[in-house]
Amino acid sequence: GDMKTLVGEELLGNLKTSQFSAKKGGFNVLNVSDEAIASHGGFNEFWDKFNRPWLDEAITRGDDIWAASNPLELNLLFKDLSLVPVNSLKTSEALANYLKNLNDPAVLNKITGFGKETQVLSQNGYIYNSTTKMFVK
Repeated sequence: GDMKTLVGEELLGNLKTSQFSAKKGGFNVLNVSDEAIASHGGFNEFWDKFNRPWLDEAITRGDDIWAASNPLELNLLFKDLSLVPVNSLKTSEALANYLKNLNDPAVLNKITGFGKETQVLSQNGYIYNSTTKMFVK
């Protein structure tokens, strides 16, 4: 999948893991199986217990965040693009500004997990760099 694009098959091994703490000098990857998410109460509980804290710690450390997927592919962020001003979200800066200020409950109800991650990063001053495929401050 998209993780092979990010780190290459020779480094990939089995990155589906339950070891979510930082690894000094290495990749810190949050990539778990659907079964692990289900066993932790589904996506919303997994987000609250694991994903959000992991992301908050990375933000606190000031980590650059590699993206395995391109957030400018808006269908990866939103389940319903009819609610989103697609034509005004062509740049990383425009997307970050939109997500930073997004408070429409109808749109928030249709945001994906990757969309939530991208929104949190945007709210914390991160912008996606399409050349390096990283979120950076």
